[in-house]
Amino acid sequence: MTGALLSLRMRWLGALLVAIGAVPMIVLAGAMGLGGIGACIGLMLVGSFLLCGGWDLLQVSRRESASNALEGRADGLIVASELGGSYDDRSPLITFTVAFRDAAGVQHSAQVQKVVPLNELTLYGIGCAVEVRYAPDRPAQTAVIFSTVAAHSAPPP
Repeated sequence: MTGALLSLRMRWLGALLVAIGAVPMIVLAGAMGLGGIGACIGLMLVGSFLLCGGWDLLQVSRRESASNALEGRADGLIVASELGGSYDDRSPLITFTVAFRDAAGVQHSAQVQKVVPLNELTLYGIGCAVEVRYAPDRPAQTAVIFSTVAAHSAPPP
């Protein structure tokens, strides 16, 4: 199941939960006790969370924490790039092909997708050095790249 399809399903689930919570409160407003109203409000809050993309935020934070847990580190080189779509802030989604050697000296080539802020585009050009983090048992499938240059460094005085 793709991420977009899962996100769409979570949003539909969110809309359904909001409706399940809101309808009884509207129809039975006078006859419902505090426990029932609290349950309806809870359903509406969970539904609103899913409807507004909270699931997507959880997925992003899970991916970031997983990338911090990658044990293998290597210096890599960007050998190719392909422009994909863009996000709300117009930062492009780019698929990079990165060449690197793992700790055992085995050469790997990995395709890595990354949203690159516009002010950091020059740091991810073809031929640029990057830091590659990966899981030692699956280096090419788990590779994540980071720039080796500080993006917001101050100009020399």
